[in-house]
Amino acid sequence: MVEKKYSILATMVLIMLSSCIETSRTIDGKDYYEGDQLAVVGYLSNKGAVVSLQSTISPLDKNIKPRKVEGAEVVLKQEGNPGFFVLMEPFNELNYITPETFMPEMGESYYVEVSAPGFDAVSSKSQKVVEDIKISGVNISYRKSTYWIDDAETYYELFGQPRRFEFDPLYSVDNIRNTPGVFTFMNYVIDGRQYSTYGNPIEIPAYYYSCCDESGNHGFMKPFIDHFETEDNFIHNQKEWNEIKNIDGILLIVMTESDDYIDFYASNSEYYNNSSSPFAITARPTLSNMSNNIGYWGYVYVDEMYIELPPGEEGSFVVERDSSQWSLVNGH
Repeated sequence: MVEKKYSILATMVLIMLSSCIETSRTIDGKDYYEGDQLAVVGYLSNKGAVVSLQSTISPLDKNIKPRKVEGAEVVLKQEGNPGFFVLMEPFNELNYITPETFMPEMGESYYVEVSAPGFDAVSSKSQKVVEDIKISGVNISYRKSTYWIDDAETYYELFGQPRRFEFDPLYSVDNIRNTPGVFTFMNYVIDGRQYSTYGNPIEIPAYYYSCCDESGNHGFMKPFIDHFETEDNFIHNQKEWNEIKNIDGILLIVMTESDDYIDFYASNSEYYNNSSSPFAITARPTLSNMSNNIGYWGYVYVDEMYIELPPGEEGSFVVERDSSQWSLVNGH
């Protein structure tokens, strides 16, 4: 019996030693990383196109910051039209956009080709310009608001009584809150210039949104006061005041991602959420329609509606699309 126990023990020791020898082998990064490639994530819209371009990074590289691709050429092409091309312009270090003069044609299909020194060129499959969710109108309610500030009387004398507005957009489809890939933004319009609800001037095209980087910070829908505090100061009655401007109107923007673009981001989330689990199958790649199977070229439909703020201290209105604003709506 003792001899049998020693035999089993010896076998287990041999197994453990074999395991240690097997797992101590150094894994060469070249086994699963074939070198830097172009990584393209972007989208076509009915108002323009955006491409975010980076170089891939080895899993062994500890520096995981985005890697700019030098000397890249990003070209938008139209399917079935060999002579058509639009050279996309650098917007910042990582992103490219179409020129202001370009407007995609409804019903046409477009794809991108990207090349850069030291990289194999890549191209995408085509996306077609189609209509999607539109803004059909908006419910608006507003009322006089009171500021609890020192010398409120002088404030109201200088800038008027502030009003609190609530907007509830109406859409061409029902139950939009449960529709994936739909984003509604709101920008203030003051003296013909757009500002986000965070107070930042909008220096980006309407179709460029925050999936790309932090500069795409259109404001989200929320109640607001129609007084906008600027950075300018002035002296009144020996007291310094910030210059306050009235918000003239609101630009509503709704963006709808195509189903395949939604699936691409879902596959990304699934991959990253499971990659840290020892029980997950992480070998399944994320979706791609690029020629090197890295990244994606999607489609986003953009619709806009401008609403001029109404006069008066309080009221509630429904503004329909293509109406002449307040002259053709009922209010109380």
